[in-house]
Amino acid sequence: LTSTVAGVVLFSAVTVGIVGYGSALALNRKTVDSSFNCTTDLLLSSSMAKPQGKGLAMDDATFSQCSSKIPVRWPNTHEDVTSLRLFKAWDSQFPASNRQRAWNDVIQYARTRGAKILIGTQISCDAGDDEKDWQQVLSLLNQLGSNNTLAVAIGNEIELLSAKSGTTEKC
Repeated sequence: LTSTVAGVVLFSAVTVGIVGYGSALALNRKTVDSSFNCTTDLLLSSSMAKPQGKGLAMDDATFSQCSSKIPVRWPNTHEDVTSLRLFKAWDSQFPASNRQRAWNDVIQYARTRGAKILIGTQISCDAGDDEKDWQQVLSLLNQLGSNNTLAVAIGNEIELLSAKSGTTEKC
């Protein structure tokens, strides 16, 4: 299921889970500016299979607290990370005062590294929350630009919505 909005391809979250992120990892903290490289003597291989088709899923702690420390290379390889997945543009539980700094770090990472960013947006039982989330996604997309946008994942884990406590049959 795909459509295009303002030149950005939109995928359903179910589709995105299969395309390119089946091998995504949630890794923590390596610096962008210092071009962190793993210092171990273990090299997994001299060449990683299709690294351009793989991406990192950014964990909440890195995104909200230390977004300037996104890994630039796959661990134990010489391969650059070329795409990131953000599960949402910003979580309401994160400090609002950190949002623009975190977005700027992600934007700088993408532009400096030529990386593409996949951004998730929620579908829940609260239309007001969904609208706030969508407006944040649009704001981040506008700042990021189409050259560094991979896709938008709509309805992260939507298949689990009915199992959440408090979900009504109407929802």
